[in-house]
Amino acid sequence: MVWRETPLFSARERAALAWTEALTLLTEGVSDEVYALARAEFSEKELAYLTSAIASINVWNRLGVAYRWTPPARQNAVRAAAS
Repeated sequence: MVWRETPLFSARERAALAWTEALTLLTEGVSDEVYALARAEFSEKELAYLTSAIASINVWNRLGVAYRWTPPARQNAVRAAAS
């Protein structure tokens, strides 16, 4: 992932991104290293909130993929195409 290669993210942001990646991909689960990184940056309550947000986004993404939802056309694009 690109976020690993850039110095633009803080340690807290990197922990959140690693946690998000682990919970989203699920192929290997959450490693001890990722868990320790997340716990070093987030309180138990913060990590619960972050996990809930990630879970909600993942559910909507999976529903969107399953039902082939597409975002509506932007009004600017519609107006430009009509011109």
